[in-house]
Amino acid sequence: MHPKLIESLKQFEAHFKQDPRCLGMYLHGSIGRGTTDEYSDVDVSIVIKDENYPEIRQELRPLCEKICGPIAAWLPEGESDGYCNHAFLFEHEKSILLYDFATIKESFFIKNAVHEDVVLFNRMEAVPARPPEQTSSPFSTGALAQYITNYWVYVYLIGKYTKREDLYKLLYVRDVLFHTHMKVLNYLHPDHDWVWWAGEIQNLPDEKQQQLLIYFRGAAVNDILAELEKELTMFSLDAAEACKKYNLQYPAHTETAVRQHLNDMGTLLSTS
Repeated sequence: MHPKLIESLKQFEAHFKQDPRCLGMYLHGSIGRGTTDEYSDVDVSIVIKDENYPEIRQELRPLCEKICGPIAAWLPEGESDGYCNHAFLFEHEKSILLYDFATIKESFFIKNAVHEDVVLFNRMEAVPARPPEQTSSPFSTGALAQYITNYWVYVYLIGKYTKREDLYKLLYVRDVLFHTHMKVLNYLHPDHDWVWWAGEIQNLPDEKQQQLLIYFRGAAVNDILAELEKELTMFSLDAAEACKKYNLQYPAHTETAVRQHLNDMGTLLSTS
């Protein structure tokens, strides 16, 4: 991690420890997991007394600029009444560095049982308890069925977009297929809900990670069609396994109908 990020984090910690309006400060992401490297940024959050939340949010950007340096970009994300992550880029010497700095109301923190990776300090009387370990699956079989149906409905669209030679809509469909496939895979690996596929995909076996790269090959109509049969077969196997695990009937008739439609339109070019 860049030395400026480490130095500035210490300054933020010292500042907010002296501010009675701030009740806690926590680390997340790679710095919270202890897995930083030279490319890591800082993921940090502060918990603020409800009545002081608006004023600290107003003060945050000037404070960040004072501690870090000139801000090149300021991006509030996921903003709600009690939470906002402030992603910002700042200039330091010849570098541009990144922070993800979340502000959280005390009531939001407690109500939503927000969990921290590393506690820098905490002076709250009430701290959200971690939920008990799941003894049964938290995943809905109804949602799984919908994901599988959604996949095959979007596969159906490949036929007309191929006939129209509409590359961009084909790429859009392929993106939906990939993300839907990832949601189904979450049912097969249900350790926790996946919130960011680019991180969670690394929890899959290496072989499955390599297989999923098929969705990212080629940006031409024929390239997409050349891999289509492999993509559909891989999804079908994964979805059927998920259905078996959750005692759900796999909609084989839907798959058959959509495949027949694509065959009729001549869009399943590969049969291997």
